[in-house]
Amino acid sequence: MKNPIDRDGYDVGEFAERHGISRSQTYNEINSGRLVARKVGSRTIITREDAERWRKSLPRFPIDGRAGPSARQREAEQSALPAGTKRRRGQQPTSHV
Repeated sequence: MKNPIDRDGYDVGEFAERHGISRSQTYNEINSGRLVARKVGSRTIITREDAERWRKSLPRFPIDGRAGPSARQREAEQSALPAGTKRRRGQQPTSHV
């Protein structure tokens, strides 16, 4: 068997391991249409070209030249809200009364 780096494609497990994501996240990427996968019999494969296209399509970090708030900052913001109020990223607070 060839080294996965030398082959023209990866199965889902190899792709996930090589890219540092879980198999579940790999399937999420496939189901969302962001990652192209192909079927060969019962096997799902991802070509090297499709893997490269997926990597190039990922957003760069930090987005907009700045990183998002840290977990500590989000916790402080959440604790400052009135009881029963939750804030989602990018939204104004909403009351759940």
